[in-house]
Amino acid sequence: MKDKVINAFSQCVTNNCIISEKADKFIIIDTIDGKSEIFKETTEPDYPHFTVLNPSKKEISFLAIDNCIFFGEDGKKCDCAVFDNNTFRFVELKKAESMVNRKRRMNKAFKQLENTIILFKDKINFDKYNLEAYLCVGYFEPNPSFPS
Repeated sequence: MKDKVINAFSQCVTNNCIISEKADKFIIIDTIDGKSEIFKETTEPDYPHFTVLNPSKKEISFLAIDNCIFFGEDGKKCDCAVFDNNTFRFVELKKAESMVNRKRRMNKAFKQLENTIILFKDKINFDKYNLEAYLCVGYFEPNPSFPS
């Protein structure tokens, strides 16, 4: 899958948007400049993040999408994706200060996920992959692990 992503979006190599990780657990955050990255600290942050559990320590690819593959798109793409040879997960991270704000942010995030999935499906064949989308608003328990 990594080669398919690189062929579809060559700028992901130039912009250093795609990396591989074999840790048993890693955390993805959206940075101040809007580019997602792997959080290197040992404690979980107290703002929206996505935790990847990888007990078998197999290679998982991380792909920064917003502000790495796509720029200036008016925030219409999700933040990132994580994938292996079986599953491709799109992820959007949002911070909400109130319940009203949370609902608005969620509605925008759903559209961002949808736009990104459509764009990726136009360029990559996902027929043999489990395709998933995750929206993280505030703090949630760690997400499901990748099976062995």
